[in-house]
Amino acid sequence: MFDDDIDTNYLRVTCRFCPTQLEGETPDGRHVYFRYRWGVASVDIDGEHVWSERLGDDYDGVMDTDEAKRIAASVAAGFVPVRPS
Repeated sequence: MFDDDIDTNYLRVTCRFCPTQLEGETPDGRHVYFRYRWGVASVDIDGEHVWSERLGDDYDGVMDTDEAKRIAASVAAGFVPVRPS
């Protein structure tokens, strides 16, 4: 679904509990913010909401750090998966 080989080293965990949150700056200087709360993962770039998707149930707010980084970095790189209808 998301790019497994993408560089995620620029992202740092800002909350290890609920909600899972990451922040970082891409190599080209864009600020990336990832949040997983209420089962919805979302990505903001430079303060603008660019992507969100429900990935869990209403009470889910904790995600594996590597998965969260992979999602955030993939969206920041312009790779947004299209789910089949």
